[in-house]
Amino acid sequence: IGSLPIASRPATRAGAGAGIAFDQLRAIPWVFSWIQMRALAPGWLGLGAALSSCSATELALITREATDNAFVSTIFDNASQEMARARMPMVKRYAVLGPEGRALFEALNAEFDRARDMLLRVTGRTTLLEHSPVIAASITARNPWTDVLNLIQIELLKRFGSADDAGRPMLQGAILASINGIAAAMQSTG
Repeated sequence: IGSLPIASRPATRAGAGAGIAFDQLRAIPWVFSWIQMRALAPGWLGLGAALSSCSATELALITREATDNAFVSTIFDNASQEMARARMPMVKRYAVLGPEGRALFEALNAEFDRARDMLLRVTGRTTLLEHSPVIAASITARNPWTDVLNLIQIELLKRFGSADDAGRPMLQGAILASINGIAAAMQSTG
């Protein structure tokens, strides 16, 4: 992602050196990475933990505000949409590529489930996009095609990781093309 010309600034802050350190990564490529792997975590991560820490009285107030307050309603609608766009089985396929990926996936997946359950509870909905059937249909229609792009990208990443120096440039070009394809399919770059 750092190789793509998608932003007015580099993917990392000055001083990042040859490798990309998490604390040097800029916001746009960070969010873009979550979109590429279909987690969309910046749109929902922490919501389940926050809501489940509320008392019954606080949850009753939040539930009322989810209906009566346009700002609160919009926050929950946006989180619902990002969660509906997420594909946790695909996230797992990406996560296991890394050495600590399985543990990361398990934590993300648990928070995803908790966030979804709490979001449905405070909004009174039975599905994430019950309030937006057109968006739900659009996501459902795009998912199979986007899944194929993700599977291709995962295979390319595996091959890149085991390729010798001579084989990497061709694979890098294919990976960059897959990034563009997924961004178009997800209709978002972060």
